[in-house]
Amino acid sequence: MIRFIHCSLHCLEKAFIFFSLGSLVLINLLTTVDAGGRYLLGLTISGVYELEERYLMVFLIFFGLCYAYSKGANVRVTFLVSRFPQKIKLFVNYVAQIVSILYCLSIFFTSIIFTIQRFHDVLCFPNYKIPLAPAYISVPAGLFLLVIRMILDLREVKRNESGLLKG
Repeated sequence: MIRFIHCSLHCLEKAFIFFSLGSLVLINLLTTVDAGGRYLLGLTISGVYELEERYLMVFLIFFGLCYAYSKGANVRVTFLVSRFPQKIKLFVNYVAQIVSILYCLSIFFTSIIFTIQRFHDVLCFPNYKIPLAPAYISVPAGLFLLVIRMILDLREVKRNESGLLKG
């Protein structure tokens, strides 16, 4: 069962990374074209800032959370903990992992409530409307994947290979 969860998580991470990187590429392209058009031709693309802010940045961040965690791309302050004896260090690392899981779970449940409340919001432009539901859904989706990864990593804390302890 754990192997199935790991395999499913890995497949979802790959899909999320694809969307995250796609968002990054689109942000760069749209910003470059908009800035170039504005300064060279005096033309601008309507709604680029809103699209990047409300969609692409959200996709970039929350679809990339689990991948960043699994690679250890987080900030850690180990000055004090590194001086502890091994047993105390292990205990502190377990506490840090559990507190991090609980914190991410609280954000996850809060984002679900927010998504339900704001599900029918739209981003209005002069000629069209874009529903914001996909952006809202990406927040709990990314956090859910992160929480599952962190729970599975509880077994890795003892070997100091948890995503929270890397870096």
